[in-house]
Amino acid sequence: MSATRPYPERLPPVELTCAECGKSFTRSAWRVRQAERSGTTPRCSYACAHAARRINTPETKAAYHRAYREKNRDQINEKQNAARFGPKREHILNVQREGYYRNIEKSRQRAREYAASHKEEANARRKAWPEQNPERALFHQARSDVSRVSGIATRNVPDELAENKAMLLRIRRAIRDRDGGGEAGQTAKQAGPEGQQPGPKGSP
Repeated sequence: MSATRPYPERLPPVELTCAECGKSFTRSAWRVRQAERSGTTPRCSYACAHAARRINTPETKAAYHRAYREKNRDQINEKQNAARFGPKREHILNVQREGYYRNIEKSRQRAREYAASHKEEANARRKAWPEQNPERALFHQARSDVSRVSGIATRNVPDELAENKAMLLRIRRAIRDRDGGGEAGQTAKQAGPEGQQPGPKGSP
């Protein structure tokens, strides 16, 4: 004959406030509910429990999560960036690439719809992104350059090649800045040491 399982011990009464109707009530016999902070269901009756279930619908949960993301956007972005550029960076990028190319038509359609309905916002974000993320913009430019020269699809360019190209671009930019490159530097070179514009070809 198998041994009988011991009946769980009942805990002493506790005073609670119903999370649904706000009334105080005493729970005389209860078991620990780990999902609740108080250890027990904080509702006084089955009616209040069913009312809570009706409120916690998928739509209300989605609205709650949207409001939470808007309120804590900075913290969420910080955690995501820490994970994205941490030790698991390569794994996360591979998962994102696989998901994008697995649903590439849906992803492109969603991007087109958003760009069509938010033209000014999308253009402003597109222009501001390279200034806010110079290193990432440089890396994407290097990946595109490697793809154009080698004929490899952009998504298949190894990170090592892209990083080497990005390093070369950094060196070129540093040399150009040191030598007074850019529009201002070219204008200064053409104007001469005293700011005078050069004369016609062959003139002293």
